Amino acid sequence: MIRSRETAPHHTWREGCKGWRRCDTPELCVMRETMPPDAAEERHRHAAVCQVFPVLSGTLTMGLDGIEHRMAPMRPSKCHRARRIRQ
Repeated sequence: MIRSRETAPHHTWREGCKGWRRCDTPELCVMRETMPPDAAEERHRHAAVCQVFPVLSGTLTMGLDGIEHRMAPMRPSKCHRARRIRQ
């Protein structure tokens, strides 16, 4: 079940960051988080989790294995395509 932000469990972390646990099952965890400019989390790893990082405004820099990836919001006017690669 996906909860609304109004009814989802809420927590704060680090420098004014906030999170809402919208769905929390053994198979899926969906969080909605806000981070003020220049906020950062500690470098960490998860044993088993799949994470999605939609950026609604601003730019998110994600450090992954020593490489910094910049992610900006995808505007509705941007042409895009989803593709699943067979493994």
